Amino acid sequence: MTGAAAGDPEEGTGAPSGPSDPAGPFVGLAALLALGLVLRIIIVNALPGSGFGVDLDAFRYWAANLAAEGPFGFYERGFFADYTPGYLYLLWLVGAVGRAIGGIGDLIKLPSIAADLGVAWLVHAMARELGATPRRALGAAAAVLLLPVSWFDSAVWGQVDAI
Repeated sequence: MTGAAAGDPEEGTGAPSGPSDPAGPFVGLAALLALGLVLRIIIVNALPGSGFGVDLDAFRYWAANLAAEGPFGFYERGFFADYTPGYLYLLWLVGAVGRAIGGIGDLIKLPSIAADLGVAWLVHAMARELGATPRRALGAAAAVLLLPVSWFDSAVWGQVDAI
């Protein structure tokens, strides 16, 4: 009998002939995201207080103010604030956590670090949707997470570009 049976991969397509493990790509991506998070936490702890002070001080002030007074009327308060409400909601959460643990400090970098992980996940999902193999999609996500500019921007400088 020539040709492929129903449900079998076609000859010459390079499709796997055996059963595949659907958890395999998820486990690889989860491990990669965990590695990216650990790398960033190590960097934050190795370089405490690093970053562009003017921005980080503004973020900390806004986070503390949001935790103390809430988001309503934030832009009418007597200080300069030029970020969108979406980021300010994240700062409100960081401020609340910082208030509970006794200070914001480098916790202010957490939204940027989480955004790095989200961008890597999104790149992986987009690559898979466009037809990349699980391995190549994982490579694309790894490039996003391990590229020095991404961890430098979030874990060292605390900037919100990924958001």
